[in-house]
Amino acid sequence: MTHPASTGEHAHGFWRPLLLLSPGQLLSWGTLYYGIAFLALPIHQDTGWRLGTLFGAYATGILVSALCAPLVGRAMARLGPRPVLSGGSVLAALALMVIAWSPNLPVFWFGWVLAGAAMAATLYDAAFSALRLLTGQQFRRSVSLLAIVGGFASTWVWPVSYWLEAWTDWRTVFLIFALLHLAIALPCHLALPRGHGHGDASGKQRSPRGWASIPRSPLLWLLAGCFAAASLLSSAVSAQVGVILFELGIGTGMALLAASLIGPMQVFGRVVDLYMHNRYSVIVLGYVTLILPPLAVVALLLSPHWGPLVLLFALLYGTAHGLTTILKAMAPTLIPGVHSYAELNGWITAPTQLARAAGPLILALILEGVGVTGALTWMLAAGLAALALFGAAARRAI
Repeated sequence: MTHPASTGEHAHGFWRPLLLLSPGQLLSWGTLYYGIAFLALPIHQDTGWRLGTLFGAYATGILVSALCAPLVGRAMARLGPRPVLSGGSVLAALALMVIAWSPNLPVFWFGWVLAGAAMAATLYDAAFSALRLLTGQQFRRSVSLLAIVGGFASTWVWPVSYWLEAWTDWRTVFLIFALLHLAIALPCHLALPRGHGHGDASGKQRSPRGWASIPRSPLLWLLAGCFAAASLLSSAVSAQVGVILFELGIGTGMALLAASLIGPMQVFGRVVDLYMHNRYSVIVLGYVTLILPPLAVVALLLSPHWGPLVLLFALLYGTAHGLTTILKAMAPTLIPGVHSYAELNGWITAPTQLARAAGPLILALILEGVGVTGALTWMLAAGLAALALFGAAARRAI
């Protein structure tokens, strides 16, 4: 007889968890992760705080998110999704209020520390852990659907934040964001099915030694290293794609066209996976996903010789970036044993988030030191390292 937890779509319904998690993903990614993009300059103009300092506070939030990821995974495994995601929504609202009311830089910085903890409890990793508990055999499909929804977070928040700031001021914008978490995300998270806090959707129970033994898994750390290397590349591109294209001498029109293609291709990759995931394994998905970024960087290296190659870069990189989210969500399922998915996911996420915070800074230092060719060579090395580490992990998983 099938364990009830193994068919979570019967116990909780397939669509209900997705519909309840989607607003929180749009709000959390939009306000906590992307929201500062169009608000940093108004903050700088209003307060006189340096842009580097503002983004330093934001980067600190990303670091805090990395440190909190294993703890959130542990809490998800023990308590289930409802209290973790609901607590994350409350913390997100509090963080945004602190940022809005900050009279000085230390308080502003503290607000982003709180925001980092909220990110760990509300972004994809927490939501995917919830889906693992609530959707059972439909987990892979539910991940693709939620990732497609989350891919539109910047689409709504950038124009809305720009319009609201022009109408009011940056502090009011952050307060509105906080209220949205309390009015929309929190009720949705409180309405999540209770789920269970022991084991995962496979119905297996956590090992009593799970918390201590998880870091000792070679397969776990190969996957963590893989996604950390991939995140070095992706975070560097996300933060500095305009600088890279300018340094390569790409014309403004072509550069804007290439940059504008990345977002749609990200969604395209997730849609393709949604309709075709039954035709290939997670390991095949990993090889396909991780070979695309190095090919994209090679296209970028050659683009000064033939400009249209920059469009190929955007197509390859955007598709890979979209698929990486799904690959990372599925990676813990490759690890055998009785460990909780949420805990495994937390340990994989921690180094990934650290790399995400470090990537833009490393790239900036390399650009200043050796120029764009050296920077692209470093990006290529990071992409190849991610592919090699995944290959080593795949051999252990087979």
